[in-house]
Amino acid sequence: MKEYLKKYFEPDLPMQQLSFNWITSVGIAAGAISIIVTLLLGLPAVTVLISLALTAVLLTCFYIANYHDMLRQATYYVCFLCAVIAFPEMFLLMGGIYSGMPIWFMLGILLTYLLLRGKELYIFVGLELLVDTAVLALSYLGFLDLPIRLDERSFYLDVWQSVVITGICMGIIMRLQIGAYEKELKKNEEQRIRMEVLKVEAEKASVAKSDFLANMSHEIRTPLNAIIGLSNIALREDMPSSVRGNLEDVLNSSNNLLAIINDILDFSKIESGKLEIIHSKYQLSSLIYDVATIIHFRITDKPIEFIQDIDPTIPNHLYGDEVRMRQILINVLGNAAKFTKKGKIVLKMGWKRLGGIAILHISVADTGQGIREENLEQIFKRFRRVEMQDNRQIEGTGLGLSITKGLLDRMGGTISVESTYGKGSTFTITIPQKIIDEKPVYGEASKLTRANFEKKKCYGSGVIFPGANVLVVDDSTMNLKVAKGLLEPYQMNVECVGGARECLERVSKMRYDLILLDHMMPEMDGVETLWRMREDPAFDTPVIALTANAVNGAKKSYLDWGFMDYLSKPMHLEELEVCLKKYLGAFAQKEAAGTPVSRKEPDTLQHMAETASTGEEDGMLEDGGGEESIFEDKEVFDADQGMEYAVDNKDFYIETLEIYLDETSESEMLLREYLEQENMKDYEVIVHALKSNSRLVGAVATSELALRMEEASRNGDLEFVQEHHDELMARLALAKKHVRQYLKENK
Repeated sequence: MKEYLKKYFEPDLPMQQLSFNWITSVGIAAGAISIIVTLLLGLPAVTVLISLALTAVLLTCFYIANYHDMLRQATYYVCFLCAVIAFPEMFLLMGGIYSGMPIWFMLGILLTYLLLRGKELYIFVGLELLVDTAVLALSYLGFLDLPIRLDERSFYLDVWQSVVITGICMGIIMRLQIGAYEKELKKNEEQRIRMEVLKVEAEKASVAKSDFLANMSHEIRTPLNAIIGLSNIALREDMPSSVRGNLEDVLNSSNNLLAIINDILDFSKIESGKLEIIHSKYQLSSLIYDVATIIHFRITDKPIEFIQDIDPTIPNHLYGDEVRMRQILINVLGNAAKFTKKGKIVLKMGWKRLGGIAILHISVADTGQGIREENLEQIFKRFRRVEMQDNRQIEGTGLGLSITKGLLDRMGGTISVESTYGKGSTFTITIPQKIIDEKPVYGEASKLTRANFEKKKCYGSGVIFPGANVLVVDDSTMNLKVAKGLLEPYQMNVECVGGARECLERVSKMRYDLILLDHMMPEMDGVETLWRMREDPAFDTPVIALTANAVNGAKKSYLDWGFMDYLSKPMHLEELEVCLKKYLGAFAQKEAAGTPVSRKEPDTLQHMAETASTGEEDGMLEDGGGEESIFEDKEVFDADQGMEYAVDNKDFYIETLEIYLDETSESEMLLREYLEQENMKDYEVIVHALKSNSRLVGAVATSELALRMEEASRNGDLEFVQEHHDELMARLALAKKHVRQYLKENK
């Protein structure tokens, strides 16, 4: 019997089912007790019949709820028959207010709250309150002629049985609810523990995934470094056109593979939520120029016209993630370049102001093959490439647009597409960027593209670094061969060693001007090697991390560890040359320049700064003598840009140049004075003006460094200002030399 009844009260039953079974069971027991008490009190047979009927109803409801899956209907019957009909009727038949029945009214309302949910609960409770109130009010007003009035003994006995039965019922119900609550707490605690275990396992899996990506990146990039590097070296040699064509195909395929690796890494970072959005100040004109140059290269062999329609009023100086902005534009424009065989690609950029925010509206329209309407929803999904039958020959992962959408989602932007199959597509992007400077972009980006694209096609700027001593450290013989081959045209002294111990031994015996140091090496890695070198107080050589570890945040990690800069493998020739110019500027010469720079001569930048401050224009600053600037003429002084700011008014521009010469002479003196006083606040004010004035007259290189100096002085970075002050003065000296030459020729 016990086992038979146990199945109705299993703790694993649904809570509402379990509550119903307990309540109806207690009600059945209470009905049986009530029948016995009624007989003992000698009450009329009708009261016994009511108790029997109520008990029978409860048994019937218990049965249909458990055997006919009619729990909801059974609940309605119990609440209605007991609380609305039976309890009020028994109140009238068993003594009214002079009995224990008022206590049962409270029990009826409690049962309703326990058994019902939602609007049914409020309907039944309202109905019960209405009936109970009406019965009590009519009884009080004398409108009801109660058939039974209990004597004092029967009254106390009836109250006793009512208290006992309702008390036990409420106790059982409360115990049931507490048990259910404790059970839920235990279940939640077990769930929490399981979630903690799963969280730890997920974190371990995430770390394992990150480690795998980092290792995969390193392992694949290392042989790619050799392929790309050796291909670049080989292409410098004379060879039959067929061999050159094969080598170019190898190089292009290697670069495509590298792009695929980068896409997979980026997508994995977006999926894991680890992709960082790093905000900084940047110039929109420079960003557009870089992107346009890359796209020009991609469409060189196709009859495609690349058109830029840039709103000239867009603020040029913005605050956002420049790297991700560039990636978004290159992905969308690159997609257009892939699928357009002829015609045109149009990059259009406009904006709207929202307070201090510029909402950029960017569209990329092409005359490519277009996308069928049924495929439009698929193109932003991962690893999806539509029109596969027509696009089998096009390389890629199908991740570019998915990555773009992921980046825009993280940056608060949107992307959409409209397309007509066979005619072309238009991708539309909106993205907010903070405005730093109200000065508009004008036509600077497109002008830079037109002026410099042809020049950028050829590798190298003709700058060499004779006399510079460079040490390359890598445990891979192939990587050393590649690095030596890439550095060879710069006419510097390059030494290669295969490990950390050899590196430490060489550094202890000789001073190098630059060290390119691999990270992942046996016995002692690059970070520990750097720290060992820096144990010597006299060690001041710039050390650049040269590594295949190119995952997100790698550069910041290397800078935090103490490296001066970071170059990823495979090395990009443009990045390599920028790095050499930055750290070996004292040795820089044009290839046709005279003798190498001697170590005993004064530092080039310091010497240039001194000649600028004294107004000298001989020596290295004279045309045809000494050392020339490592900057292109347009970077030192761009008269076309200056004339654009002067609204093509030559007289006004000449007047502006004369003022610039006068004011910058005073600026040089003040900047030197404030630096000596370590007064960064006033230094910032003067260098801010120098930045703006230099940009206004077309002194691009001076303005760019002045911007960095302004930021450093604002942040109190005295070390950076001290380190680059002489370089700023040198750039200014070169700019002033060109300004004087321009005035001499045009006044």
